Amino acid sequence: MAELDPGGIDVVVAGREAFAAALASENHTLKRALTDPHLFSGIGNAYSDEILHEARLSPVLLTQRMKPKRSGDYTKRRRKR
Repeated sequence: MAELDPGGIDVVVAGREAFAAALASENHTLKRALTDPHLFSGIGNAYSDEILHEARLSPVLLTQRMKPKRSGDYTKRRRKR
């Protein structure tokens, strides 16, 4: 089964630094990065929409253009729930 795992980080247990590093590892739109199973495990289309809405981020913002503080907005909001 391990050979079928695309290798994305588990967002439930990942810290802010790991999340930001995964996000910055590619230059994609936020929407594409969040739904890429090689970057993040378990985030699909619906969850990515919720994440972007809750963090008040544009889905077309490029990950390489994000300010470091903004990449942690999702992890802060996730912990509030």
